[in-house]
Amino acid sequence: MRNRQLLAITVALLPACVSASFHATTTAQPAIADRALPVAGGDAAAVSAIGIRVGTIETSGQGGVGGDALDDRAEVLAATRGGTHVREIGAGATTTTTETPATTTHSCTPDGNGGETCTDTYVPASTTTTVIPYAIYDVLRVEPARWSELPSGLQPLPYDPSHHAPTSTDGFGLAFGMFSRAYPGPSSGTSGDVFPTRYAATTPSLVGGWMGAQIDRGSNAFGWDLGFGGSSFTGTAMNTQMGTAAVDYTGTYFGATSAIRFGKRIAWNNVALAAGVGLGGALWMATTHIDPNAPISANFVQPNSALVADWYAPLWSAVTLKASCDWGLEALAEYDVRPDAMSSSSPSLALGAIWQPATACQ
Repeated sequence: MRNRQLLAITVALLPACVSASFHATTTAQPAIADRALPVAGGDAAAVSAIGIRVGTIETSGQGGVGGDALDDRAEVLAATRGGTHVREIGAGATTTTTETPATTTHSCTPDGNGGETCTDTYVPASTTTTVIPYAIYDVLRVEPARWSELPSGLQPLPYDPSHHAPTSTDGFGLAFGMFSRAYPGPSSGTSGDVFPTRYAATTPSLVGGWMGAQIDRGSNAFGWDLGFGGSSFTGTAMNTQMGTAAVDYTGTYFGATSAIRFGKRIAWNNVALAAGVGLGGALWMATTHIDPNAPISANFVQPNSALVADWYAPLWSAVTLKASCDWGLEALAEYDVRPDAMSSSSPSLALGAIWQPATACQ
C-alpha cells in the first residue's frame, strides 16, 4: 500500500477506467468515515488491534491507469461500505498478448492497353499487448469511539452525507437530449443576383438533437456542446425591379452548432447548479422553394438562400437533477450574445438525460 497524505474528500477519477467490487464478510455496516485511509505494516497492525475486518475489495484498471487510481477507488468504496481503513493484500497485472499474422493482398487494375497492372500489398505481422493492473484490499472498521486511540494520521474524517450524494461528482459526464434556439440569420431583406427580390419570412426556432460533454472538478465546471437540427419556414417575395405581386414560398434551414463552456458549480444532495460563460460557433444553411403552381411572377424572384456563419458568447446556467448515482436530468439555458450583431442576441435551451457517475455516491 502506498502511504500518502489524503487531503481531498473526493477524487478526480474516470470511473469507466477502474472497476471495483466489494465482498462483505460481516453484516452490512453503516458508513462512519468520509473516506477510508490506507494502512500497511505497523499501522495496519494498530488498526486491526482495535477494529474488525468487514470485507474485501477487488479492483482492476484499464486505459493506462496506475496503482494510485486503484487505491483511490478502493478507499472511496470502502467508506461507503462501512470501512475506515484499507490494507492492500495483493497486487499485480494481467497481461494479454494478441498476435495478428502477416497478410498479403493481391489486386489488379486495367492498364488501358488491354492488360492489367497488378500489385501486392504486404502487411507485416503485429503483436498487441494489453496490461490490466489489479489490487485486492482488506476493508477494516474501527468504531468512532476508539478513533482517539489511533495516531492522528490514522484518524479518518467523519462521514459527511453531502460528499456522497449523486451530485458530488468529480469527473466526466455525457448528456443527450434536444435543443431549441433562434435562427441567427436574416428573416427579411433583399436578395437575388439575377432578379432583385424583397423577401420576408417567419423564422421559427431551430430544434434538433443535443449532446453535451462535461468535466466537473470540485466547484469548477467545463463543458462542450454539439447540436444538429433545423426547421421549416414560410415567406413572401416580390421582384422589386418588375414590381410583380408578392408570391408565397417555403424553405428549410439546417446546420450544426458547437460551444465550449466554463464556470462554477454548487451542489446539494440531488441538485446541482452551474453558471458561466463560453464561446460558440455555428453554420446554418437556408434553402427556399417556390410552389410549381404559383403565378408566373414567381419565376422572377430569388428569395434568400444562403449559408449563415454564426459566432456567439453564451451566458449560461444549468441545473442537474440526479435520482441515482449515475443518471439524471439536465437543463441548460443560455443567452447567446453576438458582439457583431447585438440585435440578433437570443436565448436558447437544451434539455436531456445525463450520465455522470459519482464514485463517492452510496
